[in-house]
Amino acid sequence: MNLIRTLILQGISTLVLINLSIKSSAQQPPIYNANTNINSAHKVDIKGNAIIKKQVNKYYVKKQSLRDEMYTSGLYIPTKILNQYSNLIICLGYSNNNSFGLMESIPLGLLKDTAIFTARRLVIMPGGDGPFGLKFLLKKDRLYVSTTFVDIDGKYVGKMEFNKWEAKKTKISYCHCTEKDNIEIIDENNYVLFNMRYMEPNIIVINGYFVGDNGIQVYNDGDAYGCIRQTPNCKDNAIEKIKKIKKLNSYPIGEN
Repeated sequence: MNLIRTLILQGISTLVLINLSIKSSAQQPPIYNANTNINSAHKVDIKGNAIIKKQVNKYYVKKQSLRDEMYTSGLYIPTKILNQYSNLIICLGYSNNNSFGLMESIPLGLLKDTAIFTARRLVIMPGGDGPFGLKFLLKKDRLYVSTTFVDIDGKYVGKMEFNKWEAKKTKISYCHCTEKDNIEIIDENNYVLFNMRYMEPNIIVINGYFVGDNGIQVYNDGDAYGCIRQTPNCKDNAIEKIKKIKKLNSYPIGEN
């Protein structure tokens, strides 16, 4: 009887030891080799997360984290303006005396049911292409835009369909499109591909560059340029104009 009791007690002790060993093992920290700098590894992770969070708070998206598809917030139009005016004036290449670029007045009623920008009928730029193929939609106090973007070489960059936006990660440096103050797309060359802002009292200003089948068009405040793609130096001249387009937002220097 004493022998049986001794064996039972030994078995219980063994089980207790095994259980304690399992718990102790589960609570062990990750094993690093002799060359691993634990503090450095943690700092890199924390710093990386902080950078991403900071960028989200500033309403732009880095190329490395740009998703294939996002949602846009639309451009905010003050409610008092929508109550006071019956139209919005869309300007490409805006100037105080409207002597540059394209302009069209679009009734609010039409904007609420998708309006197509047709000012190309009034001014024909070299190449005859309609800029951006713009469409607009007004929902409450937000103006959305629909258009397709291509880069200076005519390669597909992305497409904005009112409240949705998709892009090729390698073709975009920054996208300021999740906040209501303005919409801006910066291409891989750090050029302003497209931006749109509200200006009092009822003006929507659009700047950027458009590459059509036949021509290149560049719109900037107080300037509008166009050339036929097959003509010598068209691309080079257009790039010089594009470089002068002022960004609406601040982005990290040296990070494209």
